[in-house]
Amino acid sequence: MLRRNYVSRLLLPQPRIIPHNLENQNGDKDTRLSLSHRLLTEAGYIHQETQGYFTLLPLGLRSLSKLENLLDQNLQSVGCQRLRMPSLTPSSYWERSHRKSEMGPELMSLKNRRGKEFVLAPTHEEALSQFFSSLRLSYKSMPLYVYQITNKYRDELNPKFGLLRANEFLMKDLYTFDVDQACAKETYKNMSVVYERFFSQLNVPFLRAVGSGASMGSSASHEYHFLTDAVGQDKIGTCNSCEQKFNMEVVENNYSCPECLNGTIEPLSQKAIEVAHTFHLGNKYSSVFNSDFMNKNAKMEHAEMCCFGIGLSRLLSASVEILSNESFIRWPETIAPYKVYLITPKKGSKEFNDAVCKVHHLYDDVLKYMSSDVLIDDTENKTIGAKLRYAKKIGIPLIIVFGKDSIKSVDPLVEIHTYKDQVLKLHPSSIKDFVLQMYDKV
Repeated sequence: MLRRNYVSRLLLPQPRIIPHNLENQNGDKDTRLSLSHRLLTEAGYIHQETQGYFTLLPLGLRSLSKLENLLDQNLQSVGCQRLRMPSLTPSSYWERSHRKSEMGPELMSLKNRRGKEFVLAPTHEEALSQFFSSLRLSYKSMPLYVYQITNKYRDELNPKFGLLRANEFLMKDLYTFDVDQACAKETYKNMSVVYERFFSQLNVPFLRAVGSGASMGSSASHEYHFLTDAVGQDKIGTCNSCEQKFNMEVVENNYSCPECLNGTIEPLSQKAIEVAHTFHLGNKYSSVFNSDFMNKNAKMEHAEMCCFGIGLSRLLSASVEILSNESFIRWPETIAPYKVYLITPKKGSKEFNDAVCKVHHLYDDVLKYMSSDVLIDDTENKTIGAKLRYAKKIGIPLIIVFGKDSIKSVDPLVEIHTYKDQVLKLHPSSIKDFVLQMYDKV
């Protein structure tokens, strides 16, 4: 039996309007809500359990899952293999790499009943290097690209702005192992192309900048940023000669460009939200953990490593931060929780019964092509106007309204609101083809 998706069956908290300047318990002005935090909370995407920790509600999880699937497709298209490692990693790993002391109180740790200490990992360079050392691979099995998408943990001094700066966050971390530096540089270049493609598919303006890799022991480091006027934590500069972009953290006091040696780096006026970071690690970790492979001469040699991270929960929120306005969420179309939103009239109206029949007929026709990406607003006590405002608030890209004009015996019309803020009126018989063509399902 066909099960339709109805708004009335969604797990949603009671609607509430959140003040734009809400402060934390300490009255800290700097921890005001970001636009994305407020909108995602009001629309029922996330729920804050305590400062820095969030529940993703069904709407939020749908969008996050789509983002995750899009990333899977891009990574697996170039031979990356997905695995899953424990969130708890032995503290001894972090002592061997010296990052336990370097990261200090940001590392969350605990002891089991036998007194063994573990770290709630914010990243897995140590654990993956240790794992690779147990494989004893031949050069014939190289390169090796493995990644995971798991929750990571960091004891932020001042978590704020919702998912943009949380203590628990979903992250994709990819680790690559090559036979030499030249191959690793080629891998780094190729994965950077994959990142460019992935971010381009989201249609959110982004930039790539030279970043700091000191804490990771990196010889090359690049960051991916969204520019914003509001809540970014970073400042980006551009060379006025070669146009290379830099995180201002790595820029010398004289602002000279280390790339072309001719230009001056000029800071951009906007702030930036970092959503991804890539590193060429060399053998920093492989030498510590004996992450070796057998080379062509039958001798063991340290693998050359790179790592590539994307904060998926942060990226989800950052996309909303950049694309939305003060009232309505706007998603990248590829990760909107539903693609189509069908609106029925208020129960008790003259057109209600006939319009509902048309809605169900369209839903059943379209669903076979669009999986579960169609949602019906069946809330009985709301007017069409209220339902339309809610659909826009949660950011559904295509809204189809079956009002009184949809049941006319002569020239019936259905109202369509598109992602590009167009309002169209079409005959009911044309709606199915319009929807399928819009999403390339024909």
